[in-house]
Amino acid sequence: MINIEKFTFGTDTLTNFKEVINRNEVFVRWGEDNMFVEELYLLLDQSPIHYSCVAARTNNCVGQGYTNDYRVNMKQWLNDINRQMFFELIVTGNLFLEVVWKQDRSQGIAGLHVIPSKYMRVHKPEEIGGEVTKYLYCKDWSNWRKAGLVEFHEFNPKDYENR
Repeated sequence: MINIEKFTFGTDTLTNFKEVINRNEVFVRWGEDNMFVEELYLLLDQSPIHYSCVAARTNNCVGQGYTNDYRVNMKQWLNDINRQMFFELIVTGNLFLEVVWKQDRSQGIAGLHVIPSKYMRVHKPEEIGGEVTKYLYCKDWSNWRKAGLVEFHEFNPKDYENR
């Protein structure tokens, strides 16, 4: 006879989301270990039902796509970016877009890139409860001091200086 265990999922199964601010870090942590967003991505792999729900919701948001599909950057089309934007927003509740300007910024935008939420953190505000206008990018948040941080600013069409 095969012994089958009963699995139960509840609020104690997942790590609770907390924003943690440490004195010696320039960013706001996602969870105690700064890897809460990774847990959200892992849930997609662990549960096929959850993944199919997220995929169905993404498909419903995207629909049949745009009839005129424009190239948004060197590798992606507008419909690809749109699908990726909705996927990120549904899974993590966040959306980070990098706007790439043309060489002469006064000529406009050259392209868009969706940055996965697992690579982004909010820059620590000047004062607690203050407005956030900066974000930090890192390829490896578990070892962020070695990997290095890239600073992004909130989008401003008149700001030709910042990324």
